[in-house]
Amino acid sequence: MSFSENSLPEKYFVIDFENTGGSLWSGHMITAYGICIVEKIDDKYEITNTYMNYINPQREIPKFIEDLIGIKTDDVNNDKYPIIADEFEKIEELITDDMVFTAHSVAVDYSMFNYHYFNKYGRDFKTLALDTCILAKKILKLERAGISNAALYFGLAGKHHQPDFDAFVAAKILIKSLELTETNEDYLKIFKASLKKYPTKKHIKKTTKQEKLYKEQIEYETRYNVRFPRT
Repeated sequence: MSFSENSLPEKYFVIDFENTGGSLWSGHMITAYGICIVEKIDDKYEITNTYMNYINPQREIPKFIEDLIGIKTDDVNNDKYPIIADEFEKIEELITDDMVFTAHSVAVDYSMFNYHYFNKYGRDFKTLALDTCILAKKILKLERAGISNAALYFGLAGKHHQPDFDAFVAAKILIKSLELTETNEDYLKIFKASLKKYPTKKHIKKTTKQEKLYKEQIEYETRYNVRFPRT
């Protein structure tokens, strides 16, 4: 993906994941996700599509996480909701090569997306990424740039850690920031500087161990003609 000196990308994939309370590398699982697609239509950025679903984590959600995100173990640990291995294909189909992977604290959500992408393909997901937390701080000038405070800035009512709401707030930060770049050269520079290529060196280092395990798994499957489910 490229953009000119005087223009910015016109499509953004804004996502929020919720999980069971820790790193997927240590066995935690995704419990829900929310997505907003932001596109430039007739010279104006707007949300053109939204998506949300709960995920069966196939494990218990700790009580304090249940209280935090409002998702209970008994509510999602059943056949009513898909497991992430099945749902991930739908998620990845929504992001195209001309979209910027966007989230509030994007490194966290990218890591979760990349974890499942790597498990499926054996390589890191390469993308241009954008952190709306940085935009909230540097362009919207919010001293406290979390989702709850950003929601107050926009006068939005909702619950933090509900993925559809969090993705919507992040999308609002993105759109407002894009609008401000049109009349402020300094904001335009900040926005462009916030666009980062992923995976970073930090993410590549993290996937080294997973790559080794992935190769061992493929070798075992080939030798014994079996296939383990992808997480």
